[in-house]
Amino acid sequence: MKHIICDKIILASESEARKQLLKKYDIPFEACPTNVSEDHWNHPDPAIRAYERALAKMNHALTTFEVDVSSLIIASDQTMACQGVIYDKAQDEAEARDRLKILQGQCHSLYNATILSYMHRDEKHILATLKDESHLKVKPLSDHEIDGYLKLGEWRGSVGCMRIEGAGKTLLQDIDGDEDSIQGLPMKLIFAQLQSWQVTDFRSLPLHLHIPS
Repeated sequence: MKHIICDKIILASESEARKQLLKKYDIPFEACPTNVSEDHWNHPDPAIRAYERALAKMNHALTTFEVDVSSLIIASDQTMACQGVIYDKAQDEAEARDRLKILQGQCHSLYNATILSYMHRDEKHILATLKDESHLKVKPLSDHEIDGYLKLGEWRGSVGCMRIEGAGKTLLQDIDGDEDSIQGLPMKLIFAQLQSWQVTDFRSLPLHLHIPS
């Protein structure tokens, strides 16, 4: 059993949704965005694509972040597939409108990959990879309903062009999955992983991780 002490939690992301999730659970953290272009990782399997992008973000964090204390790093990515087609984030409102027209009345899947790592000076370890899958069905939507939702701006930064934590939830007919994971981080899996390392209080630092050898 290896005992690791983490004095800081770093979210390797600029995602507002992921920040809000950690705040929701009163987890102390710092957000440090990674400069990674997702366009370089386009595996035809959406789950593998999410993992490869999350790994790229983590590798960037481990090679470029300068941390002054021992830190737990969280890096995550999410992909979406509908009827065999993988979609990335819409670049503008017109693309978001087309996306919602495709999704309306249909089922789609979200794939999340989240990587937890330890970093302190020259010591760097990937500790765990967490993978989650959710399935959602969007209600049949009229063009008027789509345009009304787009005006809210929630489509920005979301692969599904809707926010389950916002008004986007009203567009959904059925949700099969963890809503935190759909929003951006599989918090249940993260908590379960930390508990397996004998961490019982996630809201105070330092974290004492007991990693099996």
